[in-house]
Amino acid sequence: MAKITVELAPLKNPQWSATPLKPGDEVTLKVEAPKIKAGQHIEFRIQYGADLVDVVNGQDAQQTAKWRVPNLPHSPKLKFDAVLHEKPSPKAGIHGVLAKISSPQADVKGFAVTITSIDAAFVPHTEKIQVAYTVSDPAGVAKNGRIEVWGERYSTNQPLYTENFVPAHGAHNWNTWDGKANAGPLSGKYITPEYSPYRLRFIAGVDQGSADDAFAAGLKRVAIAEKPFEVEFESIRIRLQTNLEAAVQTALNDALAVEPDPANFKSVFAATGRLPLEKETGPDRAGKGRIRIPSVRHSKIGESLSQGSSGPGGNPPAGNLCRVLDAYMGNNAAPLPVAPGSTKFAIDGPIYTRPELPIEIEARLRSRDPNVNKSPEFGKFDKEAIGPAVFEINADDQYAENLYTAAGTAANQAYFKNAAMQVKRGTHDHPHNDGANPVVTYWQQRFVIAADGEREVGDTQHEFIKGSNEITVFLNRTKLVLTEDYTEESNKKIKLKENLTKEKDVIWIVREPSGAAAPWAVTHWTAFPPGDNCREHYGGIVGRLPTDEMVVTLRKSFSGGPTGTEPIIGKGANAFPFANWIDLDPDKVDAAKRERVDSQAVTDGSPKQGLAGILFSPSVIGGDDYALEAALRQCPYRRSLGCVSGRPIDQWVKGKTGTLTVWRVATISESWRMPQAGTGGLAGGVGEQDLVLNTRGHPGDGRNVNFLRINQIYALGFTEWLIVPPGAPGTEPHRDVNLGDANAADYRHFFNNKPAAQGFYNIPNAASVNDKLIRWDHYRVKLPPATDVPDNRKKVVSLAIRNPATVPPGSLPSVAMTAAQNAINTWEAANGAAAADSAGPAAIPRSTDTPDGYKTWVKGQCKKIANDYMDILTPKQANPRTQKMLRWPKLYEAVWNDGTKGAMSTSGLSLAGYCRGDGQALFFSVGGNADTFEHEMGHSLLLAHFAAASATNFCWKHHDHATPSCLMGYHNNSFPVPLPTAAVGGAIAINTGARGAPCSKCLLKLRGWNEEVLPCNWTHPDVF
Repeated sequence: MAKITVELAPLKNPQWSATPLKPGDEVTLKVEAPKIKAGQHIEFRIQYGADLVDVVNGQDAQQTAKWRVPNLPHSPKLKFDAVLHEKPSPKAGIHGVLAKISSPQADVKGFAVTITSIDAAFVPHTEKIQVAYTVSDPAGVAKNGRIEVWGERYSTNQPLYTENFVPAHGAHNWNTWDGKANAGPLSGKYITPEYSPYRLRFIAGVDQGSADDAFAAGLKRVAIAEKPFEVEFESIRIRLQTNLEAAVQTALNDALAVEPDPANFKSVFAATGRLPLEKETGPDRAGKGRIRIPSVRHSKIGESLSQGSSGPGGNPPAGNLCRVLDAYMGNNAAPLPVAPGSTKFAIDGPIYTRPELPIEIEARLRSRDPNVNKSPEFGKFDKEAIGPAVFEINADDQYAENLYTAAGTAANQAYFKNAAMQVKRGTHDHPHNDGANPVVTYWQQRFVIAADGEREVGDTQHEFIKGSNEITVFLNRTKLVLTEDYTEESNKKIKLKENLTKEKDVIWIVREPSGAAAPWAVTHWTAFPPGDNCREHYGGIVGRLPTDEMVVTLRKSFSGGPTGTEPIIGKGANAFPFANWIDLDPDKVDAAKRERVDSQAVTDGSPKQGLAGILFSPSVIGGDDYALEAALRQCPYRRSLGCVSGRPIDQWVKGKTGTLTVWRVATISESWRMPQAGTGGLAGGVGEQDLVLNTRGHPGDGRNVNFLRINQIYALGFTEWLIVPPGAPGTEPHRDVNLGDANAADYRHFFNNKPAAQGFYNIPNAASVNDKLIRWDHYRVKLPPATDVPDNRKKVVSLAIRNPATVPPGSLPSVAMTAAQNAINTWEAANGAAAADSAGPAAIPRSTDTPDGYKTWVKGQCKKIANDYMDILTPKQANPRTQKMLRWPKLYEAVWNDGTKGAMSTSGLSLAGYCRGDGQALFFSVGGNADTFEHEMGHSLLLAHFAAASATNFCWKHHDHATPSCLMGYHNNSFPVPLPTAAVGGAIAINTGARGAPCSKCLLKLRGWNEEVLPCNWTHPDVF
């Protein structure tokens, strides 16, 4: 029987060659194995308690092995097990363990480095990152250290910054690095959000080579600590470009204004020359600003402010009427050529060019100081640390909900909403109906989502044809796709797909009828973006297709020149410095489909380094609202994990302005008045009686001139009335007429140099000036009419009037009348009632008109004289850019208008004022309507009368029939709109009543809408 003998190879005295163990040292592990032989080897298993740290195999038949001590930062006590193995053989079978012995424990002098705190973010260049770290190395094993900064997706596989340090045992701070890289493409430059997040790595090693190459040469010989930090955007500021040319900045100081709270209607603003902030302070409020477009075209003398009319034989076949088929505008009159007049919209068209406002965008970085990230700073800007940030720019229409729910009257709200949301088919001279009702075909409607996930939207106010692809649907700024994003549930309702909406999202449904053809087709009705600003159809810019030069309202370069006669607000001689950094076509699509605009921050080291820009070109239509928004991804280079659910949330940083609203600004550049009572040498009680400047509601207020009210009632027309003082801002805006006799414009000089033969006389001094503007004896030019038969006392009367002892020059008409009656009485008492007239010199001509007709002649002559004086004081403007005005208490004395013997009488001559045209206006502060100033300034801005005195001065097409109390009416009679004989609707009777503010159509006309396509009556089938 075979016998197997097992001979054990004893192991003894396991030892470390050196203790304590130091990381990086090479130690010898040895054990005595006197009987070890070929085919056997010793495996050294280094352990920390039950945990295996490393395994080293000795050579065949050898009793030692070399081991490099790794850095074990927790400094454990190690042992090793020496295990004797025999090589497998056919005889021995499996790998055999022949013996095992454990060594004594050895201390490891490991070292560690720990980052105890680090700024979550900092602003390179401006700030230094603050890092606290601790080195645990009481034995001083670590000799060298290295600091590394790594960037996410940095274009090399190396750190972007390195720095050596001495890893001394204890707590330390690292606070000297300001973010400047020293390796790779950013070398010599500051880090930016482009490669964020960043990683800061501290490496402590036993020598510099280990620290420099921690994962190769330094393997097991280093300690590493690593923490992330960010360079990220905190906020975005949008402002007017800085350092503009002086002339450009001056123009923008006038054009841009921030509304105060509350509004004061005095052209006094919280700030000028800047954009409104999204949130203004002092008091805290939503920011609102104005883009103030100078209204530089006032009415001309002879320019039509009337509606076309026709004589008998029209439809209906009555007298002279303003009929449906008549022209929208009446004819101009002398001195202009007699031809059809132009609308305000047509007159304005060749004048105005859209502003091109140079906008600068500043991204602010998150500071290491939390307080800096709060209001009002919201981070820090450092041009060196922004990098190639790409901003997506929007200039969105701000929906003016208050115009349709709160502003003005209910009639205003209804009219404004109709104009913003729909088109009534037809024209003023060719209304359209379906046989019974007016027709609305093009329309849009806005809905606000009430809760997350809401799907059904409707009912719409008007119908669309389901399945005909007539509607375009927008969710906020995104155009939705039929069947993919929504379905048409009925002819008034749609249904969105699941989980598409969030609370307060906005849905626009825009209908363009299928098959619409000229002349009633409306172009670009469904064009991006949706909103309630004035559409292209109504004279605005909403719907105009993008071009290579401009996407909606955003440009990259200044245009070549103005399209109108006015200069471009915002443009100077210098080129726009951001032009080369703007992309009007980031999606690379056809021009008509462009919706997005990108602007990259400048990185070329120029003065605009770190900033981005855009040219904002709003409309010139009053009431159009905008808000500029710039948005950028917090870090566009963050890693994507592939599947949608695994991708990080795309965080955007956004900046937004307050609401910018276009306003028209009409200017009274000169306001002249009779000097105040008690000044200028006037007699007691004579003169103007305006309130003291600092007690007025508006600096421009005066007797019968209410600047505060005109600004209040024109506000819904987004028209501001400005009065310019001759002195410094804030001083008296009304100029006193010089009562002297030295210069042509001096009041007494004007009259004293008129011929006496025409009824004028000398005014010797200021004390002789009175409250009547016109100093003229009408009765010396033409006697009033008389019903005497025969009229045989003209010479008697003329002798009395020509006698300076009886009727001194400048006598009141009543004095002349009394003298005339006395002269007749004296003559007939001496010569008999049947006696012939005196044989004296030729008589003054007598009027053959009626007393009322004669008074009208006198009034006309007075106006002519007044106009002659205005031609000197406030000369005519061929193309009136501003309005000038003269104000006096009264026009003239009571007129001696009836010369009938024994029944002579005078009649008061009243005139509240008038806008003559050519930039001239005259007002009287005593008597007349209190709102004549507001009314006549409407004419200055080309507003027509409404039911003004006759059926041919009716202008019913020019006004909103739902607001008969329009300021431009006369409050006299009721006027029926002359409907055709085949009309299907009811009668329309217009009675202005007590007039108030301008009607809704007038207000839109003031804003700059095309009045010819604005209905006068939205609900009537027979008129447009």
